[in-house]
Amino acid sequence: MSGLGSGGARAAGVWGCSRDGTEARRGGRGALVNEALTGAQEWIKISKQRSQGARMLPTQRRQAILAEVRQANVVSAEELAQRYGVSLETIRRDLRGLRDQGLLERVYGGALAIRSTEGTFAARSTLHSDSKQAIGELAASLVEPRDTIVIDIGTTALEVAKALPATFRGRVLTNSVPAAMALAGKEDIELLLSGGHVRRGDAACFGAHAEAFFNEFYADKAFLGSGGVQARAGLTDYYPLEVTTRRTIIAHSATSYVLADWSKLGAIAVHRVCPLNQVTAIITDQQASASAVKAIETTGCAVMRSPDKCREVMHRGPDHGGRRHRPAR
Repeated sequence: MSGLGSGGARAAGVWGCSRDGTEARRGGRGALVNEALTGAQEWIKISKQRSQGARMLPTQRRQAILAEVRQANVVSAEELAQRYGVSLETIRRDLRGLRDQGLLERVYGGALAIRSTEGTFAARSTLHSDSKQAIGELAASLVEPRDTIVIDIGTTALEVAKALPATFRGRVLTNSVPAAMALAGKEDIELLLSGGHVRRGDAACFGAHAEAFFNEFYADKAFLGSGGVQARAGLTDYYPLEVTTRRTIIAHSATSYVLADWSKLGAIAVHRVCPLNQVTAIITDQQASASAVKAIETTGCAVMRSPDKCREVMHRGPDHGGRRHRPAR
């Protein structure tokens, strides 16, 4: 009995130690099991998302990506690839395709939403005012005394009207009420306002009447406003009816200059006007980045920078689409 008792005690002792150790180990394993389960559930969730994304047609995936961009304003290519269960290169192709349609702006590592509206005329008038004035002065210096010119709508185009030289005795066609008001007191200028619907705020004339007006004239030079200027997207703007009028102006002008301060270069507005090789040159300011200028030049469009205090810097693209361009005098 004593031996059995001793053996039983030892057995009980051994069991007790084993049981304590097992329970301790079970407690540690329990946390690991819970963590593993959580990880497995997350993996299953991601796998389902990837499976759903992989089953999407490319057009469906692009629509979903565009919806995300518009909601979040910025998206990561890597996160999109994980979410839709496709390769990073596939997402990059999707983003390039949406960019080429002018639906988003491509940036390193992802994409940004494009602006669908612009600020008020009063607010825009105070932005980059020195740059706009310098651009207007350079543009006005291109005008010959007897030219027929078009001055488009916009705050920078208004600066062209203000800067026209005293020697100018030609004709001005405009769809901008502010530009017309700036020139109304000049007796030697023949001034024609397009008429049409007038947009509140910036007093821009638009619509079928304005388009028909510009369709009846041929101009020597046109100075165009812009919402954005980007190498692939081209010249873009915000109002579809004004986009149509601008295309007519370009088609009926011997030379056409897009006025765009540095903040417009690389930007994409919601509506495309035309590729950049359909205009003569972009007139911008000294703050324009070298990379933005180079990208535009690759399209065959010239880029002119407004002069600093001492000199003017002019950049030319490899091909000007058959149109001759004369530097500022």
